[in-house]
Amino acid sequence: MLGYLFFVASVGVLCGLFRVRGLVIVAAVLLLAWPTIYGIRDDLREDRGVAVSQEVSAADQLRVDVQLAQVAAIDVPVDLRQPGPADYLRYGLLPRQLDPDRPPITTGSDINQFLGGSANSSYNFLTLGNVYFFGGPLGVVIFYVCWALVAVVLLRWRQAPGPARLSLLCFAMGGPLLWSSSYPDTMIAFIQYTVSALPVFAVLFATRMPGRVQADRRDRSLDQGGVSTRPAR
Repeated sequence: MLGYLFFVASVGVLCGLFRVRGLVIVAAVLLLAWPTIYGIRDDLREDRGVAVSQEVSAADQLRVDVQLAQVAAIDVPVDLRQPGPADYLRYGLLPRQLDPDRPPITTGSDINQFLGGSANSSYNFLTLGNVYFFGGPLGVVIFYVCWALVAVVLLRWRQAPGPARLSLLCFAMGGPLLWSSSYPDTMIAFIQYTVSALPVFAVLFATRMPGRVQADRRDRSLDQGGVSTRPAR
């Protein structure tokens, strides 16, 4: 939930929907209300027969630094046969109907087993920790430099971002760049999101082209000494 709220807040600030001051106030209110919300959640789980650990408090759930501290004691990088660039394309571009024999992605389960847990549970060190776990310090630098360049291109290339570029930026911020996501699974998810959105991008491009053609013709006529029919601003 915190990851989702962080994503909504970040995108809202970039789009001018929210002000930072208002987000700070909302964050403070949520922080104060979190123990009550956590207690209600546990009560609902117990009513449905789900075992709830009493050793983990509401404050413990916010200690994301514990997950990062845990990976700091591991000799990295670690090879758990995690997905690589070729797998990103295979799982991201090919529907399972065309590749039915490919194994499922089990990164979280593999990490949990590496830490001594069972295959029935999943664990991750958050995005930064997972990148460090699988790629080491150099992997962290390469990962964030590359995604920072992607974000800059999507935001500042030629002109303000339109629907397609803004959607791609959201895919990146809600996946690989989200602090609570699970790398490298989110690399595959980013490609899948993009492929799913291609029909929408095609419709946007097709409906935008006639307007752009008319604007280009109008600009050429003005360059040749014509008179603009557009109202003055």
